[in-house]
Amino acid sequence: MTGIAILLLVFFNWVLSTSVMAAVFVGLIMLVKVILKDRLKPRWHYMLWILLILRIILPWTPESSFSVYNLFTLNNKQESTPAPHNINIITPVKDHTLEEMIPDKGDTYLDIYPTMEMNSTDQRLNSHVSTVTLWLFLLWLVGIVFFSTQTFLINRRFELNMRNESATIDPNILSIYNKCRDTLSIRVSIPIILSDKVSSPTLWGCLRPQIIIPRSTGHILTSDELRYILLHELIHLKRKDIVINWIMHALLILHWFNPILWFAYFRMREDQEIACDTLVLNSIEANESKEYAMTIIKLMESVAQRLQSPGIAIISGNKKQLKRRINMIKHFKKSTHKWSVLGLTVLILFSVAALTHAKGHPQLPEGSTSISQESTIQLMHNSLDPITTVRGKLIDSTSSDKEIVEFQVREGIHPVSYLNVGNHETIYTNGYLIHKINGEYSKMTYIGPPPLTPNEKKLPKVEQTPRRDPANSGIAETIIAPEQNAMAYLEDHTLWSVKGEDFLLGRPVIIISGDLSHDFKSKYDAKKFTMWVDKETGMLLKKEEYDNKGKMTASINVLEIEINPTLDETLFYITSTDFAELYKKNTNN
Repeated sequence: MTGIAILLLVFFNWVLSTSVMAAVFVGLIMLVKVILKDRLKPRWHYMLWILLILRIILPWTPESSFSVYNLFTLNNKQESTPAPHNINIITPVKDHTLEEMIPDKGDTYLDIYPTMEMNSTDQRLNSHVSTVTLWLFLLWLVGIVFFSTQTFLINRRFELNMRNESATIDPNILSIYNKCRDTLSIRVSIPIILSDKVSSPTLWGCLRPQIIIPRSTGHILTSDELRYILLHELIHLKRKDIVINWIMHALLILHWFNPILWFAYFRMREDQEIACDTLVLNSIEANESKEYAMTIIKLMESVAQRLQSPGIAIISGNKKQLKRRINMIKHFKKSTHKWSVLGLTVLILFSVAALTHAKGHPQLPEGSTSISQESTIQLMHNSLDPITTVRGKLIDSTSSDKEIVEFQVREGIHPVSYLNVGNHETIYTNGYLIHKINGEYSKMTYIGPPPLTPNEKKLPKVEQTPRRDPANSGIAETIIAPEQNAMAYLEDHTLWSVKGEDFLLGRPVIIISGDLSHDFKSKYDAKKFTMWVDKETGMLLKKEEYDNKGKMTASINVLEIEINPTLDETLFYITSTDFAELYKKNTNN
C-alpha cells in the first residue's frame, strides 16, 4: 500500500470519527433549541450551526473536563488477547549456504501457512474486515465524486443561464437599492439583475455576488416590498451566508453518508432565513412587520420550483419554513440586552462542552513516578516476554523517503516479520530475508535459521533472565526489542533519568531523558534524547534526539500499535515455485 493510500485511509478514518462527533453535536443543538425555544433569539439559533461547522473542520480541539465527549469512548482501541498459532514449518536444513538450497519439485521449503483447525476463522474474519473497510472507502470516494459532480452541474447550469443577463438600470430600483445599502452600512455595490429564469428573488454567487429578481415579480412589487426584498438579500451578503453555505455543503459532501448532517444542513438554512428575517425587522419600522410577512407570502405564491444550491440564498423558502417565519414575525420583539446576554452565555457554554475534546490522561509531573532506572532497563530487556504478535505503523525521520512503515511481527520459537514501505516489502521467514518490489520478488538472502529454543540468545550474555531472540524485522525491531538499539543510550546511568509517566497511543508510557554519551554525540550529531517506553511491554513507542539548541534532529514515532493481534499469515508465505524462481534469479546474479 502506497503512502498516499495510507494517508487517504487515515483521512477516511478521521472523517468517520468526526462524523460521529458531529452527529452528537447536532443532537446537543436540537436539545438546546427544544429547551430554550423562543427564549433564544433566531440569530443565536443560527450561531449554533456555525459552531457545528467549526467542530467538523477543526482537526484539533483543546481537551476539557467539561467536554460532552468525555461521555463517549470514540478512540479507544481494544487489544486482542494472545492466541496460539499452529504453523506448519519445515525442518531447517543442516547446511546454511544458499547454493545447497536448490529446491526439488516436491519440496515445500518456505511454505509456511496457518493450519485451518486453529486460525481459519480468525484469518477469514481479518480478511473480511479488511475487505469491508476497503469497499467502504471506495464507496465513500464514489459518493464524493457523485455529489461533487451534481453540485458542479447545478451551479454551472445556473451560471450559464445567467451569463447573458445584464444588470438593471431602472432608476427606481437603483434608488431603493442605494437606500438599503445606507441603512445596513454596506459600502460594496453588487449588480441587480432582472431575469425570467428565476421565480424568486435570490442572492447568487460567492466571489462575484449578484441579486437576481424575477422580471415578472419586479413589475408587480411596490416600492416598500422591493425595499424589504433588497434588505433581506443584502443582509445575506453582509453576513457572508453564501460563503457559510458553501463551506457547510463541502463538508456535507465529505460526510454524505451521514443523514444527521443532511438534516442539520437543511435546519441551518432554515434558521439562516429566520435570522435574516429578524435583522430585516430590526431595520424597518415596527408597524411594517405585517407588510414584510405579506411580501414573503406573496413571493411564495409565485415560486414555481425552488432551486437547491449552496451558492444561492432565496427569500421565499418553502411552505414548512413559511409557517415558522410568519410565526416569528408575528411575535417579533426587538432584541434586549437581557436576551443578548443569554444567547452569548449559551454560545460560550456550548463551545466549552462541544468544541473541546475529551480530557486525556494527565501526565504525571517529573519526579512523581517511583519507577527506577534499573526497573526501566529490565522492562526494556524483557520486552518480548508479553508479546506473541505485534502489528503497527511507524515513521523514521532518518530514512531517505520518510514514508510510513507498516509492520507485522510474530515472535516466539519461529519468529517471522513483514515490513511494507511504499512499494517495497521485506519478509523474514524461516531464516530468509526476502524482498518484493511492486509485488514482485526481487532478492533473497539466507541469514541463518531462527533460534530453536526460546532461550537461545545472540546478544551478549548479561546477568539477567534469558529471553527470546526477536524476529529480524528491520526498523520495527528497534521498537519491539529496544535493547538492541535504544539500550546503548542508557549505558551510563549518570547521563539520564526517568522523568515521569504519560499516555501515548492510549497506552501508559515511561518518559526517560538525558544527554548522549560522547561517542553518540559525534555519531548522531545530537546532544540530548528523550524516549517513551511502553510501561506494560517495554517496547519503545517514541524516540527523539535534539541538538544543543533543543531542535529535534531525528525521531522514530509509532503511529499505531496492536499487541497480540491475529496477523495475516499469508504475508509470511512463499510457495516452493516462487522460491525456486527467486533462487535461480539470485544464483544467476
